[in-house]
Amino acid sequence: GPEWGKDFADNQARYAYFCKAALLAIKDLPLGGYAYGHQTVVVANDWHSALVPMFIHAQRHASPELWRETKTAFLCHNAVFQ
Repeated sequence: GPEWGKDFADNQARYAYFCKAALLAIKDLPLGGYAYGHQTVVVANDWHSALVPMFIHAQRHASPELWRETKTAFLCHNAVFQ
């Protein structure tokens, strides 16, 4: 952050964009030689990526063919800081 131990004031927006970019990476980037697409398991690791499962669910609700075979999990390392 701008000062040691302090968060940036716009962290919510930063990580929302990060989560949206993660969805695009899963669908479109040839990671390991091919795009993962919808047949994958997505693990959201701590609060930084916590919106990913929600975005997947919202997109699936709007268009049932999207993410139809995708499973999600949320991993929380330290609940005290979440």
